[in-house]
Amino acid sequence: MASLVKRTSNFFMTPAPAPLVFGSIQIWPEDRQLAVKGVPHRPGARAFDLLLLLVENRDRVVSKAEIFERIWSGLVVEENNLSVQVSTLRKLLGPDVLATFSGRGYRFMVGPMDSATPNGEPPAALAMPDKPSIAVLPFLHMASDTTREYFTDGITEDITTELSRFRALLVISRQSSFTYKGRSVDVRTVARELGVQYVVEGSVRITARKLRVTAQLIDATSAEHVWAEKYDGEIEELFDIQDDIVGRISVALAQGVESHEFHSLRQRPADWGAYEIAVHAYQLASDAYMRADPVLRGQALLRAQEALALDPNSTPALRAKIIVLWQTLFLSTTQDRAGTLNEAFEALDRLEAIDANDAKVYTYRGLLLHEAGQNERALAASQKAHQLNPNDTGALSALGMVELLGDRSAEAVEHLSQARRLSPLDPGPGSPTRCWPTRTSA
Repeated sequence: MASLVKRTSNFFMTPAPAPLVFGSIQIWPEDRQLAVKGVPHRPGARAFDLLLLLVENRDRVVSKAEIFERIWSGLVVEENNLSVQVSTLRKLLGPDVLATFSGRGYRFMVGPMDSATPNGEPPAALAMPDKPSIAVLPFLHMASDTTREYFTDGITEDITTELSRFRALLVISRQSSFTYKGRSVDVRTVARELGVQYVVEGSVRITARKLRVTAQLIDATSAEHVWAEKYDGEIEELFDIQDDIVGRISVALAQGVESHEFHSLRQRPADWGAYEIAVHAYQLASDAYMRADPVLRGQALLRAQEALALDPNSTPALRAKIIVLWQTLFLSTTQDRAGTLNEAFEALDRLEAIDANDAKVYTYRGLLLHEAGQNERALAASQKAHQLNPNDTGALSALGMVELLGDRSAEAVEHLSQARRLSPLDPGPGSPTRCWPTRTSA
């Protein structure tokens, strides 16, 4: 498990050794020790390895097959061995920390926190902003085919992205909202932890080319339903469904939202088969970044190329390709920096030609220009990204990083603080509450 420990410590890189904090649970990976409500524990090697594996992959269910391969690699053991380790961890951490998904595996269910009080209580509630605030929780994937769960996640992310275009709203980022995935949580808890008044919940059922999408807007401070709707249609009608959901939410929050702020300019896919492949590629690219995983990067790039072969103007595929290429530059895992930069800029130019007002275009351009050593141009591009979408935490974090490395510390602190407010539970390596990943091979 040495590689797991190394990846975990890189993932949560801090300037000095510090525990990973999940509510009342503190974990020191390198010391192989944990504490619950301030009481130290040193579990057995297998139990601790299992805990690290589940924490590292807390955004998904980890199958029993993967657990046996990682924890008992090369050994023939009975399934009872896993049950014993799970039971040990539940006695230490509490019965609800590790969830069992029948026939699938296990998942770590506690979201990350930046700090906790000495007695293990969560931090105080975030103050409500002076404008409507909203978080879109991960939609439930209702189909029995879990291999297409990324499609449901993509719908959630699209709705979050479209809502973030409204300057009159404060929209919590996808990174923080997705820490609630797979958890049964009271919306009032969400309101307290994220500092929002409204929460969007929903579900998606996919059968062949048919869709059923439900969505509801809840006033999380009172748990009252503001609006709810159910949509049945073809997959090709997905964007229209998403636009209707966003439009209805904006009307419901009309106290501070101008209807003219939203104009959907999204490119409709030329090939819906390519679109689904591209959504999968983008999901893999995002996961690869969160975990600094070179295997996922390779899979994401292959899927992106597959989608682009079918639809050269696939926006999610181009984004996935750019994200992967930037990661290889930032982490110094490419053998041809000049060639990788050229390939990334070619994909970026194509993305800009599709939508020159997409904030992500300028976020990516700023990051790539920084890797090319063109810091002033990188700063200008990052500033434009933030101007186009002040709710985009990726744009804010990228701007803060470029400013920080350009000796603009005051501006960097301001923008990273704004990013932290928009994503208070962000677990990623680029979170404004943590340092950026080290430039070593992943």
